[in-house]
Amino acid sequence: MTDAESCESGAVLMFRGATQASAAGLSGRLIRSCRSLIRNFGVMEMRMFTWWRVVVLALLVSASCAVQAEDLRESLRGPVFGAANTALEGANAAKASVLAPTTYAKAAEAYRRAEKEFEAGGKLERIRSLLEQAQSGFDAARSAAQKAATEVAAAYEARLDAEASGAEEFANKLWKEGETAFYDAVTTLEKNSTRRVARNAGNAEAAYRAAELEAIDTSVMAETDRVIAQAADEGARRYAPLSYQFAVDLLNQARTELAQNRYDTDKPRNLASSSLHYAKHARYVTKVVKQIQDRDESVESVLMEWENQINRLADELDLAVFYDNGPDLAIDTLAASIKSLVQERDELRVRMADSNAQIELLTSELGGQNAARERLNQQLAQQQRKAERIRRIEALFKDDEAQVLRVEDRIVIRMIGLNFDSGSSNVLTRHYPLLTTLIEALGQFPESPLIIEGHTDSHGADDLNHRLSTARADAVASYLIANSAISPALVSALGFGETKPVANNETVEGRRKNRRIDVVIYPSM
Repeated sequence: MTDAESCESGAVLMFRGATQASAAGLSGRLIRSCRSLIRNFGVMEMRMFTWWRVVVLALLVSASCAVQAEDLRESLRGPVFGAANTALEGANAAKASVLAPTTYAKAAEAYRRAEKEFEAGGKLERIRSLLEQAQSGFDAARSAAQKAATEVAAAYEARLDAEASGAEEFANKLWKEGETAFYDAVTTLEKNSTRRVARNAGNAEAAYRAAELEAIDTSVMAETDRVIAQAADEGARRYAPLSYQFAVDLLNQARTELAQNRYDTDKPRNLASSSLHYAKHARYVTKVVKQIQDRDESVESVLMEWENQINRLADELDLAVFYDNGPDLAIDTLAASIKSLVQERDELRVRMADSNAQIELLTSELGGQNAARERLNQQLAQQQRKAERIRRIEALFKDDEAQVLRVEDRIVIRMIGLNFDSGSSNVLTRHYPLLTTLIEALGQFPESPLIIEGHTDSHGADDLNHRLSTARADAVASYLIANSAISPALVSALGFGETKPVANNETVEGRRKNRRIDVVIYPSM
C-alpha cells in the first residue's frame, strides 16, 4: 500500500467515525460522495500534504456531510410530520392538554417516539405508524376538549382566573384541590360518561375561586400587612397616628373591595398600594419624631432637609425658589416650569412631524423640481392654515376644560372638564356650556370625520368599563349631532374602557385623567 493510500484509508476511517458520532442516519449516497471526494483528493494532491493535514481535511469533509445530512433530515420532516403537526396544533388550540389530558398524553407520547425514531434514522414505516397514532390521538383529544369546554365551562373559567392570580404559588393547597376535582371531571368525560362530572366540576370551581381570593389576598396584601405591623411595633400609633390609621383603613377597604368583586383586582391592588405607602410614611414620621424628641434633630433641620430636596429639582430646571411662607410658592414655580417644558416638547414633536412630511415630499419629487416646489408650497400653506385653526381651538378652552393635542395627522381635543357621575353615562346639564364650546371648536374643521372616544380608569371589571366608556362616547356623540349642524355620517363613537391610559392608574390624579372623553378630528385638508 502506498503512502497516499494509507493516508486515504486513515482519513476514511476517521470520516466514518465522525459521521457515526455526529450524523447518525446519513444516507449511503452522501457517504459515498464524501469518500469519493477524499479519494480523488488523495490521488491528485496527497503527496503535497502531511498526515495531519489529511486528518483535518477528513474532519472538515465529515462535518460538511453531517450538515448535509441534517439539511436532508429537516427537508424530510415537513412531509413526514405534516399531518400530525396539523392535528397537534388543533389539539393545542382547543387546550386539550388540560381539557382532555389522558387522550392528549397518549398522542403526545406517540409523537415523541416518532421524533426519536426519526432522529435516529429509523425505518420510515415505523415512524409513519407512530405518527398515525399521534394524529388520531390529537384529533380525538381536540374533539374531547371541545366537548369538555362546554360541559365544564364555569370550572374552566375559574381555573383560568385562579391561574392568572398566581394561585399555584400563593394558594397551592386550594389550587391542588381544584386541579384534582377538575381532572376527575374531564377524564370522566373522556370516557363518555357523565357520572359525577357536574359534582366534580362544581367542586373544582369552588376550590379555584377560593384559591384565587387567597392568592390575591396573599400576593397583594401580605407585604402591606407586614409593614403596618412594623409601624405598630415602632410606635406609629402614637407618633404618626394619621398616617398609620390611613394605612389600616385603606387596607381594610382593599379587602372589602376584593371580597365584593373578585373580578376587579385593580382597585383593591391600588388601595393596598396606597396603604403600603402610608404605612411606610408612618414609619418615617415615627423615626423623625423620635429623633426630635431625643434632640438628635430639630424641627427646623428637618424642614430644611425637605427644602433641600425641592431645591434639587429647582437646580435641574435652573430656577430660584424660596420658602418665605412655606413650600407653596416653590411648588407653584416648579409646576409652571414643568408645564411649560411639556408644552415645548409637544410643539417640537409637531414641528418634527411637519418637517419629516416636507422631507418625504421633496425626496419623492427628485424628477421635477418646479412641481415639487409648488407642491411643497401648497403643503406649507395647508399646514399654516391647520396650525391657525388649532390655535383658535386652543383659545376657546380654559386649562381645566380641555387640552388640544396634535397626534401625527390627527387633532385630539381631550375633554378633561367633561365628567360623569359614577357608573352613569348621562351628560350633566352643567356641562352643556362646555359642549357648546366644543361644537364651536369643531366648526374649524366642518367637513372632517370625528371619532368620540370614551375611556375609563382601571377600577371596575374590564367588560363593565368597556360598556360604560362606549355608552358615554355614544351620549356625547348624540348630543353633538342633536345640537349642531355636524353631519351624523361624519361622527363615530367608540369605547376603549381602561385599555388606553394616558396617566398612572396608581394615583388619584392619574385615574382622574384616564376617565375622559377624547374628540379625535381627522382633518380633511
